[in-house]
Amino acid sequence: MVDDCRVENIIFLVKENESVAEFYPKLDGIFKMQTLEIDLDSSEKPNKNILILTFNLLNKTRKSARQVKMFKTNAWKDSDQYPSVQILCYILDKTMERNSAPTLIIGSKTIGLPVCGVMSVCLNVTKATKSDNLFNVLENAMAVKKTGNSFFQNCMLRFGKVVPGSIKRGVIKGTNIENGSRYIDILDCEAVLPNRTLLGRFEVRLFADNNRTPCIYCHITGHPSYRCKIKPSLMNQRRCYNCSGIGHLANACKNEAYCSYCNIKGHAKIDCE
Repeated sequence: MVDDCRVENIIFLVKENESVAEFYPKLDGIFKMQTLEIDLDSSEKPNKNILILTFNLLNKTRKSARQVKMFKTNAWKDSDQYPSVQILCYILDKTMERNSAPTLIIGSKTIGLPVCGVMSVCLNVTKATKSDNLFNVLENAMAVKKTGNSFFQNCMLRFGKVVPGSIKRGVIKGTNIENGSRYIDILDCEAVLPNRTLLGRFEVRLFADNNRTPCIYCHITGHPSYRCKIKPSLMNQRRCYNCSGIGHLANACKNEAYCSYCNIKGHAKIDCE
C-alpha cells in the first residue's frame, strides 16, 4: 500500500513501553521481499517526543527508488489516553513541510482508532486550508465515526449543535471554506423575523406564515391576517393604527395605544420592537 499509493510520510503512534522493533529494521538491516527492498537510511531524534526514521524504498519491478519518512512517538505514557498536543502539533508541522505528500497514519493494537482519526481530520483540514479548498470537518469526522469510536461520537455531540447565543435553534450542517472565508451552513434555523424592514427606501412589514405569528383579527396562528375567515367586512374595515380598533382612523382615535402584534397596551403596532 505504501508503494502503490506513493506514501511519503508514515505517522506511527505507539506508547512508551510498547515493543515495535519488528515493524522497522535496524540501521544495518534490510527488508528484502520479492518486489521491494527497504533499508533504514537514517534516524534522528529532534526532541524527546519524536523519533524520525528515513527509509529507502526500492521497487524492483518498477526499478524506482524513493524515500519514506516515519514519525514515531516514543514518549507517550501508558497512563495517557491520547498523546500530548505538542506531539500532535510537531508531527503535523513536519508532515506539512513535505508539500502535502500522501500520509499513512497507523497505530498499535492498544491505541485503537481515536488518535489516528484525529490526525487524519487535522491533516485533511490543514491541507485544505493551505490550498484554499472546500472542506467539511464533520464529514471527515463521520468517516472515522463509522467505526463506532466514542471519541468522535463525543465530538459530534459537542460541536454538532449551534453555540448558544449565535443563531437561535439552528443545527450546524458543516463548515466549509469558499474563496478563503469560512462560513457555516445552518439547518432548521428558526430565527425570529423582524416585524418590519426596509425595501430600498420604503418600509415594509413582514408576516411569517410559520404558525407562530397570530392573526390580528382572531389571534389564532396558522393563517395570515388577510386570509382570516372572520375578517371584518369591507364596510367596517377602517382600522385604527393607534388602538387597532375597527370603525375609525388614527387621527380621530381617543383610545389608549394598543399593539395587536404583542397584545400590549402603551404603543402602536408600528412602533413594536
